[in-house]
Amino acid sequence: MVKITAPAIIHTERLDLKLLTEDMARDMNDAITSSLKEFEPWFDWVHPKGPSLKDTEDFTKKNIEGQSKGEEFHYAVYLKGTNTLVARVSLDKNRPEVPSFNIGYWVHSHYTGKGYTTEATLAMVDATWNMLPIKKLEIYHDEENVASAVIVEKLVAKFGFEKLGLVKNALRRHSDNTLRHHVYYALTRDDEVLS
Repeated sequence: MVKITAPAIIHTERLDLKLLTEDMARDMNDAITSSLKEFEPWFDWVHPKGPSLKDTEDFTKKNIEGQSKGEEFHYAVYLKGTNTLVARVSLDKNRPEVPSFNIGYWVHSHYTGKGYTTEATLAMVDATWNMLPIKKLEIYHDEENVASAVIVEKLVAKFGFEKLGLVKNALRRHSDNTLRHHVYYALTRDDEVLS
């Protein structure tokens, strides 16, 4: 199995994506608790209430442990040159033996509609897909999550993600007890492409 090390920082025109460290937990928790209403339809981990600071600190430590093993990578997204956290983008562990990752993201509700999540996600995929021996990146969105669908379409246009289809009853949303359907996409390459 290949050990993967992701870049510690990725710069874009407007943003600095910084690999997650323990001192970012408070920024993360503040953003999450400020965005609970907007997160609730899409993220079960905020129901029935958001995480405490200790919960976020513990989860951050777990994420950092995964980063040290090269199994997952999480970026806190800050406005360029500031301490203002606007989003988080991640490559979550999926199948390290491939290696394969699932793309995840969220945006602080005060900063929606500005294209920050799209900019950060495109930059993270560009930096990791082109620099690391990743063989598969997967992403999905709830079929009703229009904002997330827009980000995925940008990934399709820029990198060639392929739509794999609709998975019905992918999960049950706790906030309203409804079954949710997910639209799945993937970007793949064979072993011989990178050595």
